[in-house]
Amino acid sequence: MLREAHIKYLLIIPVIICLALISIIPFIDLIRLSFYDVTILNYYNPPFCGIKNYIKILSDFFTHRALTVTLIYMSGVIIVEFLIGFGLALLLNRVTKGKSIIIILLLLPSLISPAVVGYMFRLMLNDLYGVITLFLKALLKNTEFSLLGSRDLALPVVMAIDVWEWTPFVFLILYAGLQALPRAPFEAAVVDGASGWQILRHITIPLLKPTIAVALVLRSMEAFKTFDIIWILTKGGPGIATETLSIYIYRLYFMRGDFGSAIALSVLVLMIVTVISKAYIKYLYRLGV
Repeated sequence: MLREAHIKYLLIIPVIICLALISIIPFIDLIRLSFYDVTILNYYNPPFCGIKNYIKILSDFFTHRALTVTLIYMSGVIIVEFLIGFGLALLLNRVTKGKSIIIILLLLPSLISPAVVGYMFRLMLNDLYGVITLFLKALLKNTEFSLLGSRDLALPVVMAIDVWEWTPFVFLILYAGLQALPRAPFEAAVVDGASGWQILRHITIPLLKPTIAVALVLRSMEAFKTFDIIWILTKGGPGIATETLSIYIYRLYFMRGDFGSAIALSVLVLMIVTVISKAYIKYLYRLGV
């Protein structure tokens, strides 16, 4: 008979097998293929090229440009989403009536599929009949412009749509964190005559640091590899104004047939996301979480 100590290991064997088949084995094969010059012409028998794909990608202007756009996109949306989400969480934490209805309304954008959000805003931003475009034209006295067709405006507009969709996600995490904070430190601070700003700075934020870290890192990893909304709205255009790393990988693989370079860049993106995750884990460890 199996001992009880062995049963728990036996039960996780199916999970390990599934993970190996779904993620580990394809990941190992992905790294292997990144060292081969894989194209659409030699897909089944590619020649070995060593680190040629990595050198090509790292010296590519379009990679540098896509990385810059990705970092601008990620940092911009995270900062705005955190500030708005944190502000909403603080405000709602003081509300006593109608809180459930307000939370439901705030969470609606994040419940919509990103693909649906992309198509919805593409219609509303259409140059001819889009609701938002027509409103702005009436406001600006029939000035002709295209929000998604402008090199200067396309990226900020796409970032604003991301903020609209994902701020509720950040708000929900921070609000849950606020609800879980102990009441005793706040009551003691009020008795001692501390102001609202002092309570926020010296009690709320320090106690909420682990929750803030979780919200920022989850959104950082998601924003860094955003593809669907940008592709549906602009396809990386106009030109390469909104071309992120994910979109550039898609172009390399499906439109240019340069599979080796696309795979190498995918591995590099995975390494960057892993570094962000490792930094997050170390930070939480320092906080004692």
